[in-house]
Amino acid sequence: MGSKSKSFLSDEDKHSAGEEEEEESSSLGRALEKLNLGPKKQNKKLLLILSLNGFLIHRAHRADSAKIPRNRRPDGVYDGTRYVYRRPFLEQFIQFCLERFEAALWSSALERNIDVVLGCFFTRLKKRFLFIWDQNKCSDYGFKTRENKKKPLFFKELNKIWSSSTIGPRFFESNILLIVDEPYKALLNPQVYYIHIQGVISERIITPKGTTILNKWDHVRFMRHLNATDLKL
Repeated sequence: MGSKSKSFLSDEDKHSAGEEEEEESSSLGRALEKLNLGPKKQNKKLLLILSLNGFLIHRAHRADSAKIPRNRRPDGVYDGTRYVYRRPFLEQFIQFCLERFEAALWSSALERNIDVVLGCFFTRLKKRFLFIWDQNKCSDYGFKTRENKKKPLFFKELNKIWSSSTIGPRFFESNILLIVDEPYKALLNPQVYYIHIQGVISERIITPKGTTILNKWDHVRFMRHLNATDLKL
């Protein structure tokens, strides 16, 4: 069995690659500055549960050319075959969430793969998440994906949070917002507010295109709504 490997772009390489995207990044930066994100909340009541792949980062196998963005180098590589691309302004967004809410990370990926990504992009911030859960905290009822009969469907059931003696007592249906990259992952939480955000790959950058299950907010409205401490409408 070959040894696992991971590699990251050097500062010089990142600078070279970044020149190709300077115009797009500048435009996104100006747009982000115009968002009315509201004041910081002193009382963090809302639990914001973030998804990793498909929302914060995009992963692609080097053999799957359809999922590899053109004209952009990966921000990280692990196992020698897995390319990782982070979303523009990722660190600023994570910082925004951590300053205003109780933020957590829940991924259906394996723990070792999560650790690689966190080590690449979240070294400074990962200790500030309320919790970081992997697929061992997801529910597997034996269903498989249509694309791959061997790949399980993992569900994120929030009763695992409520049953936690250290996490659960502070949170309930109206102060948890779950973000998922696939709607089925939240299917077993009928009373919980959740948002399905689909990753969209462009030629140069990965941009978010938001579609919510409940109120059809666009991405900007979603960012503004994050200041709520109680999601009952």
